[in-house]
Amino acid sequence: MSSSRLSADRVLVVSAALADGTADTVTPGVSLLAEGGVITRMWTGEDPGPPPAGVTVVDGTGATLVPGLVDSHAPAPTPGGGSLRANQLAWEVQALVEAGVAPRTAPAAVTWRGGDLLGIPEAGRLTVGGPAHFSLVHGDPLTDPAALWRVWLTR
Repeated sequence: MSSSRLSADRVLVVSAALADGTADTVTPGVSLLAEGGVITRMWTGEDPGPPPAGVTVVDGTGATLVPGLVDSHAPAPTPGGGSLRANQLAWEVQALVEAGVAPRTAPAAVTWRGGDLLGIPEAGRLTVGGPAHFSLVHGDPLTDPAALWRVWLTR
């Protein structure tokens, strides 16, 4: 399955599930607005109105938002990786699950918990004011880690 890189400066992802590793299940109906590489708004549920002018709108229905630990805009991995493999997040989660880590906790280990360990508080988190480094994947990576290999779109 091939993925697309979304390079638009202003992006609105609407109605995706969120798997951020802070809960045992995905949060449905999450939307986020990213402008200039930063998340400027995030909400769950009701649409707050029409999108701002000049925004690329992505319908996230049926997809899951996952944060990234590695800056996907850098030519080489930034701290927190350790692997030069393509799609390193998926590979690391798969390796942890094969080693016995629960599928619902493995994504946290390679995203926000890794950032905490390295002293990079914004790493692996999708928060207002934080970096807009995320992917949309097909499936629920908290119950099916292989979903991280099914990347639909990345930013």
